[in-house]
Amino acid sequence: MKHALRRILSALATLIVTFLVAAPAIAAAADEFVNFDPAKATKSVSAPLFVVIAYAAIWLVVVLFAVIIFQKQRAIRAELDEAQARLEAVSSDHDKAPSS
Repeated sequence: MKHALRRILSALATLIVTFLVAAPAIAAAADEFVNFDPAKATKSVSAPLFVVIAYAAIWLVVVLFAVIIFQKQRAIRAELDEAQARLEAVSSDHDKAPSS
């Protein structure tokens, strides 16, 4: 589980660094004003970039959800094992008690 968590954190760090590196270029491009000429209009939105960002966001949400579920499952398993141990202890104490 720790190895998987390290891989997830590494992927998340890579994603964050990528966005931090790309942010100044995006900000610089946003500051440039260009007059709109319908005769020269072309698509300027990079659709593949938005697709990659959307998939990355979806995978990030899915992976974080899975990590949270696994952590909660581990906590529930520990609590269940503790309850079972208590039940067995009470059961064995009851069996050992002399009958009156």
